[in-house]
Amino acid sequence: MSSIVYVVHPRERSIARSICLEQGSGLVVSLDKTLPPGKVERIIEPSLVRRDEGLSYGQVLELLLKAEKVIAL
Repeated sequence: MSSIVYVVHPRERSIARSICLEQGSGLVVSLDKTLPPGKVERIIEPSLVRRDEGLSYGQVLELLLKAEKVIAL
C-alpha cells in the first residue's frame, strides 16, 4: 500500500503531473462530483490500483485510511 496519497482537484492536472513520486512513495488521486468520484492520476508500481482507474467513494476512503500520510492540494 502507498505510504502517501496526494488528493487533487481534477482541474489541477498540472499539479498531479508535477508531483514527484519516488519508488514506493505513493499515488495521486483526483476527486470530483461525478461517478465514479475518484481517478488515479499518477502511481508508482506495484499497487492495488491502476493509473486512470475510476474509484468509488469506498475505494477512495479505503486508500485514505490505509495511507501513512494524506496531502490535499
